[in-house]
Amino acid sequence: MRFRLLFVFAMLLGVASFASAQDCPAVPGGVVTNPTQICFTASPQHNTLDLDTPVVTSYKVALCPEGADASSCTPIAAPVDIGKPTPTAQGKIFAQRNDIFAGAVVGSKYIAVAIVSGPAGSTRYSASNPFGIPANLIPQAGAGTVVVTH
Repeated sequence: MRFRLLFVFAMLLGVASFASAQDCPAVPGGVVTNPTQICFTASPQHNTLDLDTPVVTSYKVALCPEGADASSCTPIAAPVDIGKPTPTAQGKIFAQRNDIFAGAVVGSKYIAVAIVSGPAGSTRYSASNPFGIPANLIPQAGAGTVVVTH
């Protein structure tokens, strides 16, 4: 019994260290079809406090048409608030939520823009790799990561 508990504990430590060791994946060919998650680098001020007030309070993700300027594009829908997820050991944030991609139209290509928000306002990151939803797939059935560069 004691061995089994130690084994389970060791497995949990291994799973935790694997999850915290994740980095944003490389995107072969640059285009993701049917994405299921987004990955970006956390703000350098992610854990910074200013007079006991967090500088970063949340992140949002906006979708814009492919080729649009990430700093000024008009999102196709209201940006999705993903809260303030805990970054990996490499400082990456992963968000796996279908509502991020819900406004994407089948057959169109988009970029994702991560937006960091706090009491002083919001700042947009640069654009992600392009992505799209092919006509023969539904948004919840695919696999792929949209990577936002910083």
